[in-house]
Amino acid sequence: YYLMYRLAWDVEADSAELIDDFYRDLFGPAAADMRNVYDIFRDAYMAHPSGRQAPYVSDVAAYTEPVLQAARRSFERAKARAANHPQAMARLEFFERGLEVTELWCRACQDRAAYQNTGSPVLGRRALFQFRELKELFARTGGAGFSMGHWNPALEEGIGGLEKSLGLEAQG
Repeated sequence: YYLMYRLAWDVEADSAELIDDFYRDLFGPAAADMRNVYDIFRDAYMAHPSGRQAPYVSDVAAYTEPVLQAARRSFERAKARAANHPQAMARLEFFERGLEVTELWCRACQDRAAYQNTGSPVLGRRALFQFRELKELFARTGGAGFSMGHWNPALEEGIGGLEKSLGLEAQG
């Protein structure tokens, strides 16, 4: 959105320079690492094979474990660089909730799919744990800045379906 609005003000502006300004102004000393976080996700999304055939690629399909780990490493470097910059740290705390949601959601969905394909109760329980962790994150943070109308049904379906499939319905 930042880029779109800035280019609306000046269609001759250099978009690469505007993106550099955005990261610098938002994250200060953590700018390069945060840009890398978004580059990691963008590159994974754009490189996904179905991206060439469909207008939408699921984040769950694109954001594999190596992608999530690379993004987390870059994010941790960003936090270390911004440790003495209170404004950047406050912004990173907000963005970290989004990263946590992405990590938990992708891992839970990937583990659920693997459980459904293999029948491994270990994968099923791990997926259930991650769905519950995501629900707890939302409860603890008042929705973590996300639209709960979208998430609640998906979380309840994930939790309820796995509990039933694993024979854990009575335990809740």
